[in-house]
Amino acid sequence: MSGSPSGHAEGADAGAAFIGGLRDTLEVLVPAPREEGDPLPEPWSSLIGPWDIPARGDRPYVYVNFIVSRDGRVTLNEPDNYSPAPFALGHDHDPWLMGLLRARADAVMIGDGTVKVDREHLWRPEFIFPRGADDYRRLRAKEGRAERIPLVIATQQGDIPADAVQLHDPDGLTILATCAAGAAAARSVAAGSGERCEVVVAGAEIVDLPAVLRRLRREFGIERLLCEGGPRLYAALLADGLVDDEFLTLAPIVVGSDAVVGRPTLAEGRRFAADDLPRSRLRAVIRSGDFLLIRSRYGARTPD
Repeated sequence: MSGSPSGHAEGADAGAAFIGGLRDTLEVLVPAPREEGDPLPEPWSSLIGPWDIPARGDRPYVYVNFIVSRDGRVTLNEPDNYSPAPFALGHDHDPWLMGLLRARADAVMIGDGTVKVDREHLWRPEFIFPRGADDYRRLRAKEGRAERIPLVIATQQGDIPADAVQLHDPDGLTILATCAAGAAAARSVAAGSGERCEVVVAGAEIVDLPAVLRRLRREFGIERLLCEGGPRLYAALLADGLVDDEFLTLAPIVVGSDAVVGRPTLAEGRRFAADDLPRSRLRAVIRSGDFLLIRSRYGARTPD
């Protein structure tokens, strides 16, 4: 299947066939520069442009994905409505992109708060966007990625809901990344998962994320790690200088916040000093209707 930059497949079946099942159109406004690393194969790169994944030595390459409102919120934060899905306004480019990002990953990482509010989720490409399942599978095969994509849950207290579907997925592996304070609780959860869960302990009272990432690379062979939040985990990764690329979908909505229902922004729980602000450099901008899909790469923590 070949594609054009508009997002539609070419040929007689152009009205029905799309790359990865995408039906929305994409327009590359700012194409990414070519860099050293593993290139995004065709036909995917014809849609979003180059995305070269570099090697990061003793830790995985880390990339994050969020959809945010115009005022930077990532969730409505209301009972039964914690998912960012409403921000996509029914368009499929956001779950399609999330599926693509998962398809290129060796593992997905989330904080324990994410699994607590979404216990039925399976962190696989086809779960978030079923229409693209076959193409995601072909992409992983082309890149030589393993069929199974482990889920890494960062948890300080180890209090993961034992009924989370992910923990009992017969084809899945969950890695609980915790510290000494949460190790006993995490091991208890793992013991009830039927050998589908492993525990990595790093740090005393707080999870030592740099050490966790080194162990993921060394012990599990994870070279590419996708972080899907939440905002506290994202801020912690930024604080430790562990974020390489950020995929951000800017939605054409404003959701606001007040003292009754606080709606978190992209990064929470850390306050960066004025002379040590995480700084990213623009790599690509893609338009889909009123949405902007932005990829940036982190590097220097101080202005030029």
